[in-house]
Amino acid sequence: MKTLKLHFLFVLCCLQPIQAAAQDDTSPASHTCPAQDDGGVMPTSQMQDRGERTSLRTHFFALGYTDMLDTYLSPEKYRGMDVHYAYEWERNMKRQNWAEYLMVSAQLQGGHNRADNANTVAGMGSIQNGMLYTWHLLDNRLTLRAGGGVQFDLGFIYNMRNQNNPAQLKAALNIMPRVQVAYNLKSEGKPLILAYDAMTPLLGIRFSPRYGQSYYEMFVEDNYDRNIVVTTPFNTPSLRHQLSIAFTLNKAQLLLGYLGDYQQADINDLKSHTWSHLFVIGFRKRLSIKSLQP
Repeated sequence: MKTLKLHFLFVLCCLQPIQAAAQDDTSPASHTCPAQDDGGVMPTSQMQDRGERTSLRTHFFALGYTDMLDTYLSPEKYRGMDVHYAYEWERNMKRQNWAEYLMVSAQLQGGHNRADNANTVAGMGSIQNGMLYTWHLLDNRLTLRAGGGVQFDLGFIYNMRNQNNPAQLKAALNIMPRVQVAYNLKSEGKPLILAYDAMTPLLGIRFSPRYGQSYYEMFVEDNYDRNIVVTTPFNTPSLRHQLSIAFTLNKAQLLLGYLGDYQQADINDLKSHTWSHLFVIGFRKRLSIKSLQP
């Protein structure tokens, strides 16, 4: 139990930069006022050259198919529906070509086994804070971005058929590299943005019981058995990527696309995966913030 508490304190320390970023954005010392919105079309570097800072807000809604497995609860796969929501806030930084982002997401999944006599429900909430560096090529028509951040995940999976050990806690902290590619097609004089976004966990820690170990043993009898595991691409090979196309509507953008979310783990003699294929619709709006300082 003492070891679990120490790891929990470590997670809280890693999430402190998120709180600091939010405080910096609302501080009176920034001396900013809202300016005209550009619909999210103008490159960030051009805004910086004009002495402006921008705040970009995006809402994503996704719906699709999921395939779930967690051998702690059952050796059976469960297939069903995945509902996903994500909100991303981004602002350019004072350093040229750098942007900071904060992403918050939630998903709810439900499925049944092959015999259709048992059901599983799962949920996950995530928060990620990071930075991206931007390159503009081909007269600003091609944009490349690379960087990453720290992501914390907290969720559950519940098997409605089980009586002993019916549920499993999901908790992880990961360093997440991220890359983005966007190309402006300019259809009929209007921006038409084709974009690809991908991220994968590189290094982190994850909570997991061992095969046959109950939660009563862990939390009541204080039977710790390497339940906090270091994760790498070798034991948690995972990928989240999205391909989308954005249409400019008035002063905002409408995004349509595909989201593939493949989460896998093979740790403590337990295997789990969640493979989701989803249709995405999103809305994006950029608020231009012009500095009052000379």
